[in-house]
Amino acid sequence: MTGRLFRASALAFLFILFSGACFAWDCASDAYSNSCRACTFDGAGKMLGSCSDYWTGYGKRCISEKRPMLAWMYSNGGCSEVDACAAELTACKEAVSVGSDQLDCVNPAVMQCFMQSDECVARADRTCNNDLGNLVDVIADLCPIPILMLLGLPLLALAFAGKR
Repeated sequence: MTGRLFRASALAFLFILFSGACFAWDCASDAYSNSCRACTFDGAGKMLGSCSDYWTGYGKRCISEKRPMLAWMYSNGGCSEVDACAAELTACKEAVSVGSDQLDCVNPAVMQCFMQSDECVARADRTCNNDLGNLVDVIADLCPIPILMLLGLPLLALAFAGKR
């Protein structure tokens, strides 16, 4: 019974690990949704600046941690595609914003801007790392179809089943 419990726990842990990794790559949309939940707004619906600044920094740190080669290249003057992503996000927000941060937080079109920004950063990473063949980033970009779970868990289950 203990062996079965261990196997089930291992499978559950790997499922959570792989599924969580897929969502961790959405840095911009994650930072924005967290800022909407965590920050307070003034009487005019403006998000308090220090809180907004914190979550903007969180998004940038997330990209640096999840896409270190892209961050390194950008900090050394490469990969101008990142600037294009930032400009695209700004233009998208300006086009769909209703003028109140508080109302924008419940506006699905604004969240879509941040999701498109995440996709743009993923494309920039692929473009800038083209010669490096960054397999981790390619796998991460497939996370809407969690390929690691689809392939890894059945193989792991077969491996555990063979050790009975």
